[in-house]
Amino acid sequence: MSSFIPANIPGLPGTVVDRARNLSSNLLLKSWCFLTTVLLGSTILAGPQCDTYQGVHLKSDFPADINLLTATIQDLQSYLTNGSITSVQLTKEYLLRIEANNYAGLELRAVLETAPYERVVGIAQYYDDLRGNGTVLSELHGIPLLIKDNIATDVELGMNTTAGSYALLKSLVPRDATVTAKLRAKGAIVLGKAAMTEFANFKGLDLKNGYSARGGQCQSAYVVGGFDAGGDPSGSSSGSAVALSAGFAAGTLGSETDGSIIDPAGRAAAYGIKPSIGLVSRSGVIPISSSQDTVGPIVRSTYDAALLLGYLAGYDAADPATHDVAEHVHTDYTQFAKLPHATFAGKKLGVPRYMVFDKKYWGDDEAKARKVEHAFNIAIANIESLGAKVQDPAEIPSMEEWMTSDAEWTVMTTEFKEGIANYLKEMTSTEVHTLEDIIK
Repeated sequence: MSSFIPANIPGLPGTVVDRARNLSSNLLLKSWCFLTTVLLGSTILAGPQCDTYQGVHLKSDFPADINLLTATIQDLQSYLTNGSITSVQLTKEYLLRIEANNYAGLELRAVLETAPYERVVGIAQYYDDLRGNGTVLSELHGIPLLIKDNIATDVELGMNTTAGSYALLKSLVPRDATVTAKLRAKGAIVLGKAAMTEFANFKGLDLKNGYSARGGQCQSAYVVGGFDAGGDPSGSSSGSAVALSAGFAAGTLGSETDGSIIDPAGRAAAYGIKPSIGLVSRSGVIPISSSQDTVGPIVRSTYDAALLLGYLAGYDAADPATHDVAEHVHTDYTQFAKLPHATFAGKKLGVPRYMVFDKKYWGDDEAKARKVEHAFNIAIANIESLGAKVQDPAEIPSMEEWMTSDAEWTVMTTEFKEGIANYLKEMTSTEVHTLEDIIK
């Protein structure tokens, strides 16, 4: 159990382990909410019009002039500091937004489950009380975040960790994942578990991005008509990106083996970082490939991305890969989101056009490729105008081999079998012990 938020905080209910097993029933709740103010050019609405969450009647008292679709962690911490809002207000508002548009409303299906209401609001109140007494733990103090469902959260928080699969619904994790524990130690509020492509796209070869048995089809927030109209959120950190773009949380965590943070973040117009292997611990994260897996942020600004990376990075005895890079970890990455570092001036960038626009990548969708290439060229021109030196093209000699080789697939499938077995050995209670058990 995590020691940072003790189970006996005054006013918080004790943990009922069986509730962690049965929370999926909460996903059946519907609040018949209707939405009013539409943002220009999108289908996301400005705020919830419902007043019920998990059977609790709520009325939003959140300031109308604070836009949670655009507010960064840095912005929200400023509002918390000057007293414009409290963490309790912020937590309740995010919960109402999730209730309005996750399984109801726009049916984004970006969040698999949220923490029990009394528990999470009690934690928010705890951080408000600390702030009132002059204690602020970090820039994450009292900030609600969503965490991808393959990243463990201690059962005391009342949520499952399943990678979107019913097979793991009764598997109880022994503790927070290291990254979860680090964020909680900085005062972050774990609001809920973000949806994902089931088993990070490793359930099958033809799985749609963002689909899981537990959550259904996650879809992009800003495509009229949803998934079938082109609202593919990419994957596998689909829910983390969609939830962020829909204003369901101040920031989110995703994980990546090959594209699973960067692609959904790009699709959602968000900022995502795939940290170098070993920079961030994977302990407590349902694995795919030990040689490629990593955990990183999906947020609304480069500053927020750097902030979370700094809190996540560091040595962890439970993940040997972190030992190899321990000497290269910075304690503060936000310095790189400010001048003199935050500029394109003097930077040299290469454009591997063969990979980006080859038909092996785009298939037969020539029209889509041309649209993307046009936007890409405009972005390159803008970067050059800001002082960057661009080598275009900058082809990689081994790119053809990389794009056609089966070597990566062989490594991933081999490491997955061993990794998932080792992960399941850690469970305090589980009905599955091997990959074969999960398949059955």
